[in-house]
Amino acid sequence: MPGGSGGSAMTTSRGGNETFGTLPCSEPAPGPMGSVMTRLRLPERQVLDTLVDAGVARSRADALAWCVRLVGQHEDDWLAELRTAMESVADVRAKGPAA
Repeated sequence: MPGGSGGSAMTTSRGGNETFGTLPCSEPAPGPMGSVMTRLRLPERQVLDTLVDAGVARSRADALAWCVRLVGQHEDDWLAELRTAMESVADVRAKGPAA
Protein backbone atom coordinates (compact mmCIF):
# COMPACT_ATOMS: atom_id res chain seq x y z
CA MET A 1 0.00 0.00 0.00
CA PRO A 2 1.34 3.46 -0.79
CA GLY A 3 2.65 5.32 2.22
CA GLY A 4 3.92 2.16 3.90
CA SER A 5 1.32 2.15 6.67
CA GLY A 6 0.96 -1.63 6.47
CA GLY A 7 -2.81 -1.41 6.89
CA SER A 8 -5.51 -2.71 4.60
CA ALA A 9 -7.31 -0.25 2.32
CA MET A 10 -11.02 -0.01 2.92
CA THR A 11 -14.21 1.83 2.07
CA THR A 12 -17.11 2.01 4.49
CA SER A 13 -20.61 3.16 3.68
CA ARG A 14 -22.91 4.07 6.59
CA GLY A 15 -26.05 6.05 6.03
CA GLY A 16 -25.00 7.06 2.53
CA ASN A 17 -21.65 8.50 3.66
CA GLU A 18 -18.44 6.87 2.52
CA THR A 19 -15.26 7.01 4.54
CA PHE A 20 -11.82 5.93 3.42
CA GLY A 21 -8.90 4.90 5.57
CA THR A 22 -6.66 2.08 6.68
CA LEU A 23 -6.92 -0.46 9.43
CA PRO A 24 -4.29 0.33 12.07
CA CYS A 25 -3.30 -3.32 12.37
CA SER A 26 -0.03 -4.10 10.61
CA GLU A 27 -0.98 -7.68 9.88
CA PRO A 28 -4.18 -9.73 9.68
CA ALA A 29 -5.19 -11.97 12.54
CA PRO A 30 -3.60 -15.42 12.21
CA GLY A 31 -5.71 -18.50 11.59
CA PRO A 32 -9.22 -18.96 10.28
CA MET A 33 -11.92 -16.45 11.11
CA GLY A 34 -14.81 -17.52 13.32
CA SER A 35 -18.16 -16.03 14.20
CA VAL A 36 -19.19 -14.91 17.67
CA MET A 37 -22.60 -13.57 18.61
CA THR A 38 -22.57 -10.95 21.35
CA ARG A 39 -25.01 -8.63 23.04
CA LEU A 40 -23.72 -5.13 23.60
CA ARG A 41 -25.34 -2.24 25.37
CA LEU A 42 -25.61 1.13 23.66
CA PRO A 43 -22.31 2.55 25.04
CA GLU A 44 -20.35 -0.45 23.70
CA ARG A 45 -22.09 -0.22 20.32
CA GLN A 46 -21.26 3.49 20.21
CA VAL A 47 -17.57 2.64 20.67
CA LEU A 48 -17.72 0.25 17.72
CA ASP A 49 -19.71 2.73 15.61
CA THR A 50 -17.15 5.45 16.35
CA LEU A 51 -14.35 3.19 15.10
CA VAL A 52 -16.37 2.46 11.93
CA ASP A 53 -17.38 6.09 11.34
CA ALA A 54 -13.78 7.24 11.81
CA GLY A 55 -12.55 4.73 9.25
CA VAL A 56 -10.58 2.65 11.76
CA ALA A 57 -12.67 -0.44 10.95
CA ARG A 58 -14.93 -1.53 8.09
CA SER A 59 -17.74 -2.85 10.26
CA ARG A 60 -18.75 -3.44 13.85
CA ALA A 61 -17.34 -6.96 13.53
CA ASP A 62 -13.97 -5.59 12.36
CA ALA A 63 -14.03 -2.99 15.15
CA LEU A 64 -14.70 -5.66 17.77
CA ALA A 65 -11.91 -7.87 16.39
CA TRP A 66 -9.57 -4.85 16.46
CA CYS A 67 -10.45 -4.22 20.13
CA VAL A 68 -9.85 -7.87 21.04
CA ARG A 69 -6.45 -7.85 19.28
CA LEU A 70 -5.55 -4.62 21.08
CA VAL A 71 -6.35 -6.13 24.50
CA GLY A 72 -4.38 -9.25 23.55
CA GLN A 73 -1.34 -7.17 22.61
CA HIS A 74 -1.38 -4.95 25.69
CA GLU A 75 -2.44 -7.45 28.34
CA ASP A 76 -0.34 -10.43 27.26
CA ASP A 77 1.21 -11.04 30.71
CA TRP A 78 -2.16 -10.81 32.48
CA LEU A 79 -3.78 -13.18 29.97
CA ALA A 80 -0.91 -15.68 30.42
CA GLU A 81 -1.36 -15.52 34.20
CA LEU A 82 -5.11 -16.01 33.80
CA ARG A 83 -4.57 -19.08 31.58
CA THR A 84 -2.19 -20.57 34.15
CA ALA A 85 -4.76 -20.01 36.91
CA MET A 86 -7.42 -21.71 34.78
CA GLU A 87 -5.14 -24.73 34.31
CA SER A 88 -4.70 -24.95 38.08
CA VAL A 89 -8.49 -24.88 38.56
CA ALA A 90 -8.87 -27.65 35.96
CA ASP A 91 -6.27 -29.75 37.81
CA VAL A 92 -8.09 -29.31 41.14
CA ARG A 93 -11.43 -30.19 39.56
CA ALA A 94 -9.94 -33.33 37.99
CA LYS A 95 -8.80 -34.49 41.46
CA GLY A 96 -12.22 -33.87 43.00
CA PRO A 97 -15.25 -36.16 43.20
CA ALA A 98 -16.76 -37.40 39.94
CA ALA A 99 -19.78 -35.45 38.77
